[in-house]
Amino acid sequence: MGKIQSILHTAVIVALLASTNASLINEHNSIGTETSVSLRPNEHVSFFGGTYVGLIQRRTTTISLLESKFGEFTSAYNQYIHSEDGMREVRETFNHLEKVPNLADFPTEAGHEDKPYRNSVGISNLGVLKSINDLEEVWSCHTCTPWGNALNVDVVSLDGRIRAIVARSAIDHPPVDCFMTALKFAVRRFAENMDGAAMGKLQDDLLRDVVDDIRDKLRHR
Repeated sequence: MGKIQSILHTAVIVALLASTNASLINEHNSIGTETSVSLRPNEHVSFFGGTYVGLIQRRTTTISLLESKFGEFTSAYNQYIHSEDGMREVRETFNHLEKVPNLADFPTEAGHEDKPYRNSVGISNLGVLKSINDLEEVWSCHTCTPWGNALNVDVVSLDGRIRAIVARSAIDHPPVDCFMTALKFAVRRFAENMDGAAMGKLQDDLLRDVVDDIRDKLRHR
């Protein structure tokens, strides 16, 4: 994971804020994200056992997000996911089964809670893949659950072509479609105003201003 993951994380946050009813953005509501992280180096991945994936989870109130500067917010996330504290969190979330007292009843019980979702959105970035044996397209997707994330955003790139799939849980299509459109606007704006992986012109922009701009685009689409 590098700066691209952090920028993608900010784009998802901006898209969620832009597609959310303004009345819900206050000091009482927050956005929670989670990012899957491999605990085993790529060169040691085997065909059995996967990559020992854990999670980095972050939660911030919507008001705090709006008042954050793009550069500071993105840099802080980038530093955390590469820090010892961040990797310690990944190791601690590796085995969730020990936290489930009764696996058979857990899905039903969690699904009936007032706030059943673990986080607002999960972000999985598989990075850049090289085409093998004339492979032309590749997609990555994992499903949502009523006790997991409300949305999952899975991103993968094949020879420079980026594909993103958004999976939803028990959410109607219109809000998800709005989020997907907002995410496209956010990614496009970031790409146009950045210098490679540097923050470029967006460095000192408040997320509030970026969100307002994308909301305006959503109204006039």
